[in-house]
Amino acid sequence: MIFLLGTLTAVLAIWLDTWLALLIMTVFLALVAAALALVAVRLFKKGAPPLPEQAIREAKLTREAIRQ
Repeated sequence: MIFLLGTLTAVLAIWLDTWLALLIMTVFLALVAAALALVAVRLFKKGAPPLPEQAIREAKLTREAIRQ
């Protein structure tokens, strides 16, 4: 992946100044990271904590397994 990004930057540097090609790639990567962060936040918010009934049932099963 790193080589692909380096290649794309080098291709941009053919037509643009090197500093501008690097800036464009940096902004592109920042936008991708921000989009992935937003998706991750939404997925974390959708997740629900375990219900107390499930926790109690699991605790009882664990206690019984330890006793045996």
